[in-house]
Amino acid sequence: MEYNYRPLGDRVVVEILKRHDEKTKGGLYKPSGAVIAVGSGIFTHSGSKIPMSTKVGDTVLLDGTGFKHKNAGKTYHIYRESDFLSILDENATNS
Repeated sequence: MEYNYRPLGDRVVVEILKRHDEKTKGGLYKPSGAVIAVGSGIFTHSGSKIPMSTKVGDTVLLDGTGFKHKNAGKTYHIYRESDFLSILDENATNS
């Protein structure tokens, strides 16, 4: 069975990309991932909504593995947005 994701709060569903951009001091790679679904954000104790910084289609630099979930033969990872290290923007230069 295949599911559509509707993450709750500040959670984000990511598909891990096969490139490994950065190596830690311990020799582990910090992979990047493609965002495929984004929650609606979270509320503070005073009731103010904190909007999400990521959107579907963003590429993010990850720290850790998140919660793994298999769906239709693929493995997806669910993170809190605060677990991301960075949104990666392609550096386009004009020659």
